[in-house]
Amino acid sequence: MSASQRQDLAIYSNGCIIPPLNPAFKSLNLVTYQQGTHHTWLTQALLENALLDTCSLNSDSSQTARSLNNSRNLEDAKAHVVVVSFMNDLAHWSKNLKKCNNLDVTPSSPNFTFLDCFTNLFSKFITAPTSAQSIEAQVQELFADVTQKIVTAVRAKPAHQRLIVVVENLEFLIAATCLRANQLLCQVSALQNIASHLYVVTQLAPEAIDVSTVASSAHNPVYKATDFLVKMIYRAHLVLQVQPLATGRADDVTGVLRIVRGGLSEEMRLVTGLNVVEKEYLYLVNKDGNAKLFFR
Repeated sequence: MSASQRQDLAIYSNGCIIPPLNPAFKSLNLVTYQQGTHHTWLTQALLENALLDTCSLNSDSSQTARSLNNSRNLEDAKAHVVVVSFMNDLAHWSKNLKKCNNLDVTPSSPNFTFLDCFTNLFSKFITAPTSAQSIEAQVQELFADVTQKIVTAVRAKPAHQRLIVVVENLEFLIAATCLRANQLLCQVSALQNIASHLYVVTQLAPEAIDVSTVASSAHNPVYKATDFLVKMIYRAHLVLQVQPLATGRADDVTGVLRIVRGGLSEEMRLVTGLNVVEKEYLYLVNKDGNAKLFFR
């Protein structure tokens, strides 16, 4: 594809990627991806935009980032970002944010907090993953710990600064335990209440929805995944879908990014005046992990 076809990422009607702070509104956003695709490039772009109001996917920002010899300063970040991961560790995020976004994040980084919810998950919090009697209490304890760590991290946050929370692969709790979708959705709502904007990143893509499963098979992982994903889509204000090409592989295109209104997008418009602008991009991820967008 020629350079003239390259497009910048814009999600809302005012051209922004993440909405400004609005005390009367807390958004829930869903990022889905499938096997054969990955969300890392998109999630990193969202984190960069939240922190510094730039975006490596966009031509001006990527040129600015490449022109800097040193990592960009997070002292004056536009938001405090918290990443809660049930899949990757801090080393994974640090490596990719440094390489692709010129952001240097460490445990002591200002305005950035990473919470590893996988390493000690089954040794500390969920010691009986198949116990229907205790699983909800175990998960409540886990998220109470997460919430307390977030509150502690942002205690000194200025009132005008947004709190962006990104939860990676939350669906792991559905697959690895007897937890049901509604029990997990209660924890999502609790996180949404403390965040300015909550992003839930999941490998449960809409294409994985299997309506042939029925409620009588409530412990079936396929049913639980379908139940969770459908309810998340209806609760979300925004859905970002990272998909492979329907026609297969191409040398100059990696996949498709779809921007879709969630079930509560109208609530966002009424409160903030912002609309989600539905569109599709083609994206190309090069060997270095950097991505470029093109209108489809």
